[in-house]
Parts: sequence; C-alpha cells; structure tokens
Amino acid sequence: MFSQGRLTLAVTGYVVMRLAMITQWLRAARNHPERRHTALRYVIGIGLAQLCWVGVVFLPQELVVGSFFALCAVELLIPAWAERGGSTPWHRHHIAERYGLMTIIVLGESVLAATTATQRALSSGVVFSGLVPIVVGGLLTVYVMWWLYFDHPAHDLLASKGDAFLWGYGH
Repeated sequence: MFSQGRLTLAVTGYVVMRLAMITQWLRAARNHPERRHTALRYVIGIGLAQLCWVGVVFLPQELVVGSFFALCAVELLIPAWAERGGSTPWHRHHIAERYGLMTIIVLGESVLAATTATQRALSSGVVFSGLVPIVVGGLLTVYVMWWLYFDHPAHDLLASKGDAFLWGYGH
C-alpha cells in the first residue's frame, strides 16, 4: 500500500492543484454576478472535499483505500451539485480542444516513457534486436490511439452539458 510519506505527498499535490481551482472559482464569483451562486457552490464543494483529502492522511492505513474511492465519488458529484445553483456557460469546441491538448500531452508522455524504458534496457545489456518488436508495437499503439482519438471531431459528441461531463470524466 502507500507509505505515509507518499500518501502525504500525493494529497499535498492534489490539494495545491485544487486550491488553484478554488481561486479561479472565487474569481468567477467576483466577476460574474449572475453566476456567483454556482461559483460559490463550486468553492464550497471543492474546499470541503480538500479538507476531507487532508483528513485521509491521518486515517489508519486500512481505511485509506475506501476513503480514496469515497472521495473520488464526492469529487465527481461536486459539479452536479454546484450546477443546480445555476448552469455555467460552456462551449463544446473549447472543451474538445482542451481535452485534445491533454491527450496530446499524454501520448507524448507515453513516447517519453517508452524511450526511457528502452534506454534503461539497453544500458542494462539487453540486445536492441530483442527490443525491436516492443518498440515498434509501442509506437504503433501510440499512433493508432492518436488516429482513433482525432479521427472524428470531438465537439460533435458534446451535444449537451451532460454529454460533456461524461466525456470529460471518461478521460
């Protein structure tokens, strides 16, 4: 399982990231009066969830995994709860673009990880000819994933806000 130090580090990183999101929702609440109620609901939901994540660090080890899944569910429910306060505007082309950019980064990281693994294998004495099928297969997998992801415009799939949430969470 997780060591206490790794758990603390993971929770700290997540909380810092989500505090930036709280700051953005506070900014939206200040600058968008007609959507202030919804933005503040996001602030409350995300803020309370972050307090719970910090609490996970202090739980006994046997409760950490269950708490993780429970808090993941809470995090996924925050937008549904917050949007009941009034719907926020969204643009399907923008959402598709942002997730497309994230996918490009993930695929690039996959190539980097494969390159690093190949370099380590070669430095440990593995003969390159033994790695060729793995290297070629890995690159083909990344190229096929790229093609499948970008073959059809994603914004066509985002007909409603519900579709956009499901599509985004699916990532």
